[in-house]
Formats: sequence, structure tokens, C-alpha cells
Amino acid sequence: MRDYFDKSVSIHHLLKTIRGAPCESVKRQPKKISDKNTDDGYNQNTTGTKVKQRQLKLLKRELKKADAMLCQLEQEDNPCSTKLKAPLVLSSSANNTLPPISLIRKSTQVKSLYDKTCLGLDIGSRCIKTVELGYTTGGYVLLHYAIAEIISDTNISLNTKAATEAINQSISGINTKKTIINTCIGGESTIIRQISMPVMPMPELSSLLQIETKKLFPNKKKQMDLNFHLLEKSNGNARTKVLLTLVPHHVMLNHSQFLQLADIKPNLIEIAPLSLLNSYLETGNYNPDEIVAILDIGAENSSLNIYHETGGYFIRNLSISGNSFTKQIQKVLNREFIEAEDFKQHADKNIIFLLYPILQKMTREIRQSLVYYRNKSLNNNFKRLLLTGGGAKLPHIDTYLASELGLKVEIFNPLDNLNIDTSPFYKADLADLSCQFATAMSLSLRGFKLKHSLLRLPAD
Repeated sequence: MRDYFDKSVSIHHLLKTIRGAPCESVKRQPKKISDKNTDDGYNQNTTGTKVKQRQLKLLKRELKKADAMLCQLEQEDNPCSTKLKAPLVLSSSANNTLPPISLIRKSTQVKSLYDKTCLGLDIGSRCIKTVELGYTTGGYVLLHYAIAEIISDTNISLNTKAATEAINQSISGINTKKTIINTCIGGESTIIRQISMPVMPMPELSSLLQIETKKLFPNKKKQMDLNFHLLEKSNGNARTKVLLTLVPHHVMLNHSQFLQLADIKPNLIEIAPLSLLNSYLETGNYNPDEIVAILDIGAENSSLNIYHETGGYFIRNLSISGNSFTKQIQKVLNREFIEAEDFKQHADKNIIFLLYPILQKMTREIRQSLVYYRNKSLNNNFKRLLLTGGGAKLPHIDTYLASELGLKVEIFNPLDNLNIDTSPFYKADLADLSCQFATAMSLSLRGFKLKHSLLRLPAD
């Protein structure tokens, strides 16, 4: 599998055929027609039909060779060969435009029956995700969830007007004045760092962190909003672990102004990676002895979150995201971005072969991060890797990463171990989209009391 794209000449023929270019082996000249038959139109048509049939047979032969070569390469090099033995079938929707994602589900239950309702708003670079929960003495009830695509002229960057329209669509029917709304900020502009500080009163620690931040990030000339959280109690120790976050002030200001356009006043604003980790700490089968590793694959940004109560917190922004997958398909198949995105959404498990160079790079970055955390914390108790985000829906990505990393890889479902009544909704929809709602679920739960929570930013 390592030299897959170099070794398989038949696959090269297959890709050329799909792009519309004829294979070299099909370019055979037909036999010269004798002069005595050229005056006979019937013979000319018959001969032309035979030539086309012969070329079609040659093309089918090339496709069979490609399938045979593919199966042989899988058995030789691919660690997932027992799972991926189907021939490479490149098929996607015939539409030239990507249909917008729009799924809104509402409960018919009366919200006034609940002591409190809270909405989690996760603003991604491609989709807006919302989850609304209600709470009574009997537990949590899922009242509303929605996912709306940000439709803009650029298929990669966030467009303010398009995002505002997507937010309004996702919260349609919700009284934002009477509902607690929590949201988050993410992306590469936010900085999350764990440091060691002397044990001291909180006001003094806050002042000292302002000074330490300037030493740690001397190149950050712009104003930064600082927040911090103690990861552990002092317990008589002279030093303690502190998790600090830095958000550029203009990013926070733009986010607040953006929410105002949608007529939303948030109760609090969290840091997206920490909100995702909070989702697992509260809703997952949390084991204090186990190192938590969560890979969030978004459209523009991907991050690997690693946490352990004694080893602390580590985050790495990966260079591979969902758009990286789309660009690889666009490059290999020579298609437009929208067509490649459509192909990715409708592809089967064989898409792993097209994305192998990209997945290999992602695997290398994940492995390096795990080794770094192991050496720093002196703890190697990695048992499993959880996948979230839209990229987690890529067919067979969990099996591929499991075979490469030697870990158990699971798609994270925030509803698995949390007592939430989801009876008013379709279980099929929830099972398919649950990995995309992990952050929104955590933000919704932040409106209630949580057992485990790391950090939040004040909404003002």
C-alpha cells in the first residue's frame, strides 16, 4: 500500500479513463477497410460498430486488470486488507452542485414544563450545529437539534452573511430571549497551554500570569484575552499545573458582533477544544486512569486533544482537515471543489485508497503527538482514540487509524452514556450525526451543573 500510486499502472489507466482521456491500450488503429467495401454504406456502419465493440472490450479488460492489481496490492501492503477487498469504484452524485446540508428536528413537548432549557451553538467553518436540552427532576430531555450548512461563494472560508443565515435557520422556532445560549471560539488563533506555577492566591496568580504570558509569547503583539484554570489542587505541593488560554481580542470582539447580527446574546463563550473535552468528561465512559485522546476532524481545522488527571492537558492543531481530503480528491480525479466534496460525501469505504497519502500524514502527526505526551507525562496508558467532527464520518477511517496506531478507535457518541430522553426523534438520524454534535451537546450541558468542566470564558 505504501507505493500504491506508483506501482499500479492499471489504476493509472483507470483514472485516465474516468477523467475522460482514453487509455493508451485503447488507441489501437482499426484494420484498414478494403476498397471494395467502402462504397457499401451498410458495410461501413457494420465495420464501425465492430471497431467500437472491440475498443469497449479492451476498455473492460483494462478495468478488470485494475481490479486485479488493486486486490493484489491490498493483500501485499495494506494493513486493512482483510477489511478492504472490494475493487476501487469511483462513483458520486451526478449533480454538479453540492446540495446544502439542512436537518432540523424539534420536539413537540411544551418547554414550560421544564425547570430550565439551554441551547448549545457550535459555529463551524462549514456547518452550524445546535442542541437544546431541557431539564426536570427526571433528567435531561432532547428538545431540539439542527445542522445547517454555511452556503457561501467560497467553499472553504467562513462567510459572515452566510453563517448568520445558517444560524437563523438552525435556531428557527426557538425563543432566544428566554433560552440560555452557550457558544464557543476555536481555530488556530486560540492558544491553549499548560504551565507550572507556584501556589499562590488567585488574584496574585492572575497578575503573575499576565507577566508570564508576555514571556511565553513575545511575538504576540496584539491584545490577547487571558483566562486560566487550575488543573489540580496544591495538596501541599509548592507548584501547581495551570491551564491557560489566550484569544486575540479582535477575534473575541468579532465573534460577539457576529452573534449580535443573529440577535443572540450568549450566556458564556467557551474554547472549542476544551468544550469538546468537557463533552467526553461529562458524557463519556470516563476512566480517571485512562488517557483521553480525542481527534476532532473539522472542515478547516483538526485538533488532537489529550488529557489525563495526573499527566495534564495537551493539544495539537493538525495540518490535515476535511478540506484536505476534498483537495486530494480534487487533485486525483481532476474535479472542481464542489464536485470533489460531493464525491467525498457519497463515497464508499474504497475512498481510503484515494486519500492514503493524506491519511498517512495525519497518522504521522498523531503518532508524534502521542509519543510527545508519553515522554512528557511518563504515562503510556493510551487505550483508545475517539473521533469527532464531520471528518469522522469518512467511511472506514476508524479502521484505518486503528490498524496504523495500534489503538482502539471509536466514533464518539455523546448520547451513549448520558441519561437523555431522545424518544421524540429518529434514532437513525441521531446515530449518524451524533459525532458532529459533541461540542454543541457540551455547550448545552454547560447551562446545567456539570461534574467535570475545565474552562469557560465570560460572555462579556
